[in-house]
Amino acid sequence: MLLRILLCFFCCSFGAAGTPILGGADAEHRKFNHQASLQEITTNNEHFCGGSIISSIWILTAAHCVDCERIRNDIKRIRIVVGVTHLSENGDKYLVRSSKLHEKWNKENISNDIALLKTAKNIKFSSAVQPVILATHDPPDGVITTLTGWGFTSDDEGLVSNTLQVAYFEKISLKECRKQFNDAQYPGRLVIETNICITQPVAKGQCNGDSGGPLMYNGTQIGIVSFGGQCGEGVPGVMTNIAKFLKWIKDKTNISQLKQLSKIYLRLSLNSSITLTKIPQTAI
Repeated sequence: MLLRILLCFFCCSFGAAGTPILGGADAEHRKFNHQASLQEITTNNEHFCGGSIISSIWILTAAHCVDCERIRNDIKRIRIVVGVTHLSENGDKYLVRSSKLHEKWNKENISNDIALLKTAKNIKFSSAVQPVILATHDPPDGVITTLTGWGFTSDDEGLVSNTLQVAYFEKISLKECRKQFNDAQYPGRLVIETNICITQPVAKGQCNGDSGGPLMYNGTQIGIVSFGGQCGEGVPGVMTNIAKFLKWIKDKTNISQLKQLSKIYLRLSLNSSITLTKIPQTAI
């Protein structure tokens, strides 16, 4: 999997732009049931970014995925597709009612790269569709994280993957991450305290189409795909750090009991016959 974002030249871009996973493997069918595909409603309904389900009406993604004029002017150009491993599957589709970008989102240095999409109707949960548990703290450096996405699997072909890809990467320190970016001479790309970095060997990692998707560790989402270098270049992948923005997420979604609800989600995921519609929607 190669996850790439070239500053904001590719913000809201489709087809040839985005961020996919190079060197990944096909994901197990419906294993990553929190994963969402952001698609522009066109003739081909093209996938352009990833996202994750965090409640019955909210999708978490990257700000750069939705910060372009045509999307800002008409957020209803986006549809959310969930419950699929293959983009060609007939998954559950939801229109977007509204969006919330972080107030301090900066497209020049790609900081505070986080956004929320509110669906026009409640997402129906099942064994194939579940909200993700959000991390409340950072895991230590050196742990192995899990990255998933439908991004490019080859930088040469310029096509997103039909099958969700999965790959595993070591979390590295921000100090080491900054050093590698400085050595690679990427001016303007700031690795700051609200980021998480993963090491990516040459020809493997995030790429176009992976942006906005989840980085996971120990069953929780710890990051949102934000930026990197050229696909397969070997520089780290940089994520938005979920734990650093947990209060912002709660404030913008009115999810006041996020930690408690996450435990409920986990229990319900064991029983596909139960849905979260039994939880008061005012809490979700």
